[in-house]
Amino acid sequence: MRKDYYLSGLILMPLLMFTFVLTNSCCKDDDDSIITVKINPGTVSLTPEKGSSATIDIQTKGSWSIGRKPSFVDVTPTMGEGNGTITVRATGNNETPQPWEDIIVIDVDGAEDSPFTVNVSQSGSGATDCYAEPQNQLLMCKSLGFNMKFGSNTKYFYWKFFEQSDYEKMSESEMLSQVVTGNMDDRCTPELDDVFCFYNLTEYTSYVAVTVAYAEGDKRGDIIITPFTTKSNYNQPKAAITDFSYYTDSNNNFYYGWTTEKNQYCSKYYAYAAASNEEFFTYSCADNGYTVLFLWSIRAEILKSGEDHSTTINTDMWGFDMGRDKLFGAMVNNGTSYLSCSYYSDHYFQVLTWGVDDSNEFSGIVDGRLYNFDHSPNQAPQMKLVERKGQNKDVPGQARLNRNNIILQRIR
Repeated sequence: MRKDYYLSGLILMPLLMFTFVLTNSCCKDDDDSIITVKINPGTVSLTPEKGSSATIDIQTKGSWSIGRKPSFVDVTPTMGEGNGTITVRATGNNETPQPWEDIIVIDVDGAEDSPFTVNVSQSGSGATDCYAEPQNQLLMCKSLGFNMKFGSNTKYFYWKFFEQSDYEKMSESEMLSQVVTGNMDDRCTPELDDVFCFYNLTEYTSYVAVTVAYAEGDKRGDIIITPFTTKSNYNQPKAAITDFSYYTDSNNNFYYGWTTEKNQYCSKYYAYAAASNEEFFTYSCADNGYTVLFLWSIRAEILKSGEDHSTTINTDMWGFDMGRDKLFGAMVNNGTSYLSCSYYSDHYFQVLTWGVDDSNEFSGIVDGRLYNFDHSPNQAPQMKLVERKGQNKDVPGQARLNRNNIILQRIR
């Protein structure tokens, strides 16, 4: 029996030794095939100036390449094998107040955790709280308007208006060269009462307003990109003026009156009416900047309360009263409205109606009329519709106008 055990031991021992050597050899080969990677640092920070640089060290025995980099840096080299140093360099100046931030992606062949990322940023040299941003937007079918809000450090700004299809074709540098012209005539100082008016636009078309602000010392602030889309002419809430006349009551009080009819998309409408001894203002269907300013001012006043009240728009340039005017609150039903006037002095009458839909969205179309009341001696009084006046209605235009040119404030 002992002999059998002895023989078995002689046979098993070599087998066990062979198995251990083979297993250990396999483990050694597996360790050699693992690709390890060390990248330092994990974050790269550059200064605002063009050409500022930093390096990234990579330790590996594998092949590597740059899979992605942001546009504001160059990376060299873009590939390598084994240990190496990668240089990251800023391609331009960051004149904005915010840092530019992105990642660099490094692919390593055979590495289990590939790809690897390194955070990269370039700090900005621009001014903070320095901007010119459009607000209180008026959007019509063929025109639009807005005023601006400004940062506390805004000293001046440039602005330009583009069709979106043209804007998308430009690089940022090309866009900036068109906006920031350096021409003093194009430089604007912040004015809260300025309204930026655009007219003779194409309906249902996308546009972009670009503003670039500057602070003291010509330090650049924010670039603000604001998209706009003019409204479609279809399915707009409309309140149409269908009839107009003049009336005298039993006490010989004189009135101008007009009838309004809504379409199926109109839930309510507002009206502005004015009578004067001269043609003080012609509403011309948004074919010039002053018409856009007029509509922008009316809408702003309506949004304050929406109630009936007299205004001070109907004055001359010295502030003298030239007639009577009134902004009517929301009206729901079709019907006739009246404005008290003077038979002998109010020879002109203007009325504007503006529909609103169920969601309180103002229509992109208004109905505006100007009438002349002619009561010359020895002939019967006549009411004549005055043809609208304006510029070429096929040529887009823009204007920066001060809202005080259209005074629309309550006087009651």
